[in-house]
Amino acid sequence: MTENNCILLTALGKEARESNYQLGEKKESARLSSIALAKMLDKKPNRIVALCTKAAEDTYDILKKEMEAIKIPCEKVTIPEGKNNDEVSEIMKKILGKIPEKSELILELTQGLRHIPFLFFAAALYLSTLKEVKIEGVYYGMMEVKRKDKDGLDYCPFVDLRILLEMADWFQAVKAFKEDRHARPLIKLLKDKKNNLPKPTCKENNVGGPYKNFLNHITNLSLNYGAGLPLEFGKDVDAIISDILEISDPKRKEILDSKIPLFPELIMKIKESAEPYKFTNTNKPGTSKDWKKEIVLDERELEREAKLIDEYLENGLYANAIGLIREWIVSRVIASLNKCGEKITWIEHKEREKIERILGSLYVMTKEDETRSILNEEHKWLGEIWNDFGKIRNKIHHHGMREDNVELEIEEIKNKWEEVKGKGKDDKWWNAKIGGGEGVLLVSPLGLSSGSLYSALVKVQGDLKLKPNKVVVISSKDGVKKLDEVKNASKYDGDIEPILFEDPHAGFNEIKKIVNETAKHLKAADEVVVNVTGGTTAMQHAVNEITKEAEGLGKKVTQIALVDRRPVEEQRKNPYVAGELIILTKEEKE
Repeated sequence: MTENNCILLTALGKEARESNYQLGEKKESARLSSIALAKMLDKKPNRIVALCTKAAEDTYDILKKEMEAIKIPCEKVTIPEGKNNDEVSEIMKKILGKIPEKSELILELTQGLRHIPFLFFAAALYLSTLKEVKIEGVYYGMMEVKRKDKDGLDYCPFVDLRILLEMADWFQAVKAFKEDRHARPLIKLLKDKKNNLPKPTCKENNVGGPYKNFLNHITNLSLNYGAGLPLEFGKDVDAIISDILEISDPKRKEILDSKIPLFPELIMKIKESAEPYKFTNTNKPGTSKDWKKEIVLDERELEREAKLIDEYLENGLYANAIGLIREWIVSRVIASLNKCGEKITWIEHKEREKIERILGSLYVMTKEDETRSILNEEHKWLGEIWNDFGKIRNKIHHHGMREDNVELEIEEIKNKWEEVKGKGKDDKWWNAKIGGGEGVLLVSPLGLSSGSLYSALVKVQGDLKLKPNKVVVISSKDGVKKLDEVKNASKYDGDIEPILFEDPHAGFNEIKKIVNETAKHLKAADEVVVNVTGGTTAMQHAVNEITKEAEGLGKKVTQIALVDRRPVEEQRKNPYVAGELIILTKEEKE
């Protein structure tokens, strides 16, 4: 910005009479207020733009002559009287057309038609916001408030009304923050004021520290809101409310009120808009790095996050809304399961992934006749709503990088979310646990060699201290012939349910059917142990898929392998020697 871009904008009336003006300690007599102001300004404008109606053109000649004497060029802009909207728009266009981008502007409001100051203010807001024009002053000569000076003359004081533009900036910034958490204008204004704060002389008037904290937390809040991080956002809200209480101390408030127009009122509006998203008094995060683990997943926390989703949808931040809806569904399921005696750490990633797998399995089960029948209506709804939001999320989060066009059905999204919220307080819709009550289920393949199944029956009871109430054996019509022999040798007295491959070697296309047949047994179990040793490759692949199905049903799953270190010939002669049990995977739920 250069000195050559400093413009004084004024409007002239029909009359010009000699008056005395004062700006600070400077005094000047002139027939026009704009002449007096131009002479008294420390920083002279390099050009004056004067708005004149046809009736005021003679007045312009007076201005031009006086300014030529001090080498400031003038430009006359003829305007209509502004008697209707069209004329007002014409005046505004002429003003905006005369002020270049990134220039400096001084407004002089004293003379001209009475509605001209309103146009000047509107123009100033436009120019400063959209053309990066710096407003150097907004001067009004108070003709009706003359002050008698020691020289005995009456002077009209000039008052700089820039504070009104500053107020408008603050109002707009706070409004933007309240309505859509757009904090950049507010942050800019806060930063601009930071360096002008007085240095403290005692603890009570130390404004800089609390003010800096407030600025930092507003900045973080805006970042975390935009990133869709509800817990970090909530922590920032708590910090901001605490900051506001601190800087609202009477002494600090007095200092800030002198620096920022209507500061107490504005800061309370910020507090009011943030308060719905604060954590409860009994659920406040600490200062440790593990502060999230201190947040309790209760009804109030779910409501707080639901309000945030509502705001995202209202503000058109659909990516944030959809992503958070899916996380909200996971959290709501965890809350329901914990009420039923589970002890799930709701913020732990692996626990949330497990719930996602369960929800995904529910949806898959709704699509298969064999498994759909074992689901109740609540499970079917939960699986389908999870899938619905999953498809919407994928459209958005892949940013349209797919062959099909992305067209968001906003009303449908909002309606589905309202449906989710409507069921939010009724636990029956959120208990994703299926079945249970029949104890431990052992799943094992059985090929032509019976040693692996025998070892599983013996070692699960011996090493794991678990008594299977039922055993599902994945086998073939030839392999199952040894089932009674294995049962007798292991002294297992529970039920054994064989599920058979037609082609045990190449029947990979049968695996889906076998998993579906196993699902009803998985549903009834409280805990599942899966042996992956023995049988054909197809059988082993099948039990791995059954493991996934069990996990998807929310069951506690332990996957094991059995190792017999004896020579092969000895194993064939005497298969009924228990091998070594190795735990492959185990999901702890303590």
